[in-house]
Amino acid sequence: MRRPVLWGAAVVLLVVVLLLIGFQVFGEGDVEPEPAGAGAPGLIA
Repeated sequence: MRRPVLWGAAVVLLVVVLLLIGFQVFGEGDVEPEPAGAGAPGLIA
């Protein structure tokens, strides 16, 4: 195994990418984003 810190960073980056893709997909519809997305209104707007 390599450094756990690198694995943690890779997981975080993967989650961020998935969230960005989710915002783009659901952002095109009239459905409001999940409450978790309320912390970053700038990405949605």
